[in-house]
Amino acid sequence: MVSKENKKTIIEMRKANKSYDYIASQLSLTKSAVQNVCRQAGLAGKKAKQRKRCKQCGALLPEDAPKRKIFCCQKCREDWWNKHQHLVHKRNPVITYCKTCGSPIENYKSYQKQYCNSHCFHMGKFGRDKAINLK
Repeated sequence: MVSKENKKTIIEMRKANKSYDYIASQLSLTKSAVQNVCRQAGLAGKKAKQRKRCKQCGALLPEDAPKRKIFCCQKCREDWWNKHQHLVHKRNPVITYCKTCGSPIENYKSYQKQYCNSHCFHMGKFGRDKAINLK
């Protein structure tokens, strides 16, 4: 049986990313006793679960964020990719022209844009009177 004081100490040490073996040796307990206390406190696993940080701004991501999430928001994601254009895998760009204004658009095989922006899209699809209200 682990005392209340030891339970508090185990939880604090586990939150500080200490291993089961280290905690057990420091408190003269068995490893399984430490594991049981950690499991009851929701700190089970090889290491205490560390919260990830946003790759752009360094803000803490939510605890329930998916494992593959690396940015805190859309703005951070866009900023990071804009600063790291050399990491974008672009293959064989094709130059096409906007159907509305005629400005060049760099397209790739997998996705062919027909308009340079949303305003030109609305101009081309719905006409001048409805597109002006959207801008």
